[in-house]
Amino acid sequence: MTAAPGHTGRVYGVLIGSTLFFALLQSIITPLMPFLRVRFDIDQESVTWLVTGYLVVAAVATPLIGQLGDRFGRGLMFRITLVAFSSGALIGALTDSFIWLVVARMVQGIGGGVFPLAYGIIRESFPTQRVPGAIGGLSSVLAIGSGAGIIVVGPITENWGYHSLFWIISGVGAIACVAVFLFIPLGDRGRPARTDWVGIILLAAWIMQLLYASTIGNSVGWISPPVLGLLAGFLITLVLWWKWEQRRHDPLINIRTMRNRTVNLGNIVAMLFGIVMFSSNTFIVAYLQAPSSRGFGLDASVTLTGLLMLPATVLSLFTGMSAGYIARRFSARSAVLAGGILSAVGFGVLIFWHDGFAPVILLYCIANLGTGLFYSQITNVILPAIPREETGAVTGINNTIRNIGGALGGQVCAILVGTELARSGALLGGYQLVFGFLSVSAALALVISFFIPKSTVFAQVRTKH
Repeated sequence: MTAAPGHTGRVYGVLIGSTLFFALLQSIITPLMPFLRVRFDIDQESVTWLVTGYLVVAAVATPLIGQLGDRFGRGLMFRITLVAFSSGALIGALTDSFIWLVVARMVQGIGGGVFPLAYGIIRESFPTQRVPGAIGGLSSVLAIGSGAGIIVVGPITENWGYHSLFWIISGVGAIACVAVFLFIPLGDRGRPARTDWVGIILLAAWIMQLLYASTIGNSVGWISPPVLGLLAGFLITLVLWWKWEQRRHDPLINIRTMRNRTVNLGNIVAMLFGIVMFSSNTFIVAYLQAPSSRGFGLDASVTLTGLLMLPATVLSLFTGMSAGYIARRFSARSAVLAGGILSAVGFGVLIFWHDGFAPVILLYCIANLGTGLFYSQITNVILPAIPREETGAVTGINNTIRNIGGALGGQVCAILVGTELARSGALLGGYQLVFGFLSVSAALALVISFFIPKSTVFAQVRTKH
C-alpha cells in the first residue's frame, strides 16, 4: 500500500533518525573498549564479549525479526525492536557492572532488525520510483553512524565519563520511539506461518560457535582443541540448518531465495565489505593513536582522532544524500563496483604512503567513499531478486553476514598486528599488513561484483514454495 507523498516524507525522516540512532549505539563500543578494559580491570578476551555477545544476538535477531515483520506487520515489529534496543541503552547508562554492560549490549543486539524492517517499510509504502533512492540513503546511515560514533566517543568520555554516552543515546532513543509510534504505519500482515523454532536454534548455534571461535582463537591458539571443536560444531550445525530450512514449508530463511545468484553473490560481497568497513574504522583509529616512539603511529589523542575522522563521515553523508541520483544515473551495481575500486585503491596506496596525518586521512577518505557507495547500494542490488513477502528475512541475513564479516575481519587484523614480526616494529607494527588485507578484501569484492547479474531495479521475482 503506497502512502501519500507528505506521509512518506515523515515516515522516511523517522526511519533515518531511528536507524542513525541504531548505528551510533552500535559503533561507540569499539573505541570505548580500551577504556573499559582498564575501568573494569579485565583481560582482552573478556572485554571482547561486549562485541561478541552483541553480534551473536544481532546475528540471530536480524533475520528472525525481519521474518516476523513480513508476517505480522513491519511497523509493529519496528516498534517492538526499537523499544528493546532503547532499553539496552538505558541498562548501559544505569549499570556500573561489566556483566550488566554485556547484558545491555546483548539486549541492544535485538536492534539489528531495524534495517531489514525499514527496507520492508519503504518497499511496502513508497512509490516504486522512489524506493531505490530511499533505500540507498537509508543503507548509507550505517557508514555515517559508524563514523559519527568514533567522533563523539572521545570528547564525551573524556569530559563526562562513559555513562554519559549511554544517557545521551537513551534520550535520543526515547525521542525516536515516540516518533515511530506517531508516524510509522503498522504495516500489512503477511501470510500466516508457524515459527521455525528449530531453524532459529540451529542458526543461533552455528553463528555463536563461529563467532566465539574467532574471539578466543588469538588467545588459546587457532589449532587448539577448543577452537577446532567449535569450528567442527559450526560446520555441523551450519549443514544441519541448511538442510532443515530446505525441507521446511515455512522456513526462517527461504533457501531457494538464498541460492539465487544475485542474492548469493550479494551476500559474499557484503561479507567482504563488512571486513573492510568495520576493521578499517577500528585499525585506522588505532594507527592514528599509536605512539610514534614505537617507530610508527601518529600520536593522535582521542579527541584529535575524532576530528581527523570527520571528513570521512561527511563524505558518507554526501554519499547517502546522493544515493537516489547514483542509482538512477549509474545503476546500483555500478556504484558497488566503483566502491570496490575506491576502497581497494585507497587502502592499497596506504600501504606505501602513511607518513603524516594528511596522506592517511586523504586515503582513508577515498577508501571510505568506496564503502559508502557500497553500503548505499548493495541492498538495491539484491532486492530485485527477493520476493516482496521475504524482504525482511533475506535482507536481515545480508545484514547478519556483513556483521559476521566485520567480526572475522577484526580478528584477522588483530592477528596481523600481533605477529612476532609486527611486535618487533616491522611493517609499521603490522599495520601495513592490515592495509594490504583490507585492500585485497575490497578487490575480491570488486571481482565478485562483476558476476552479479544486471537487473531492472525492483522487478518482481517469484519463487516456488
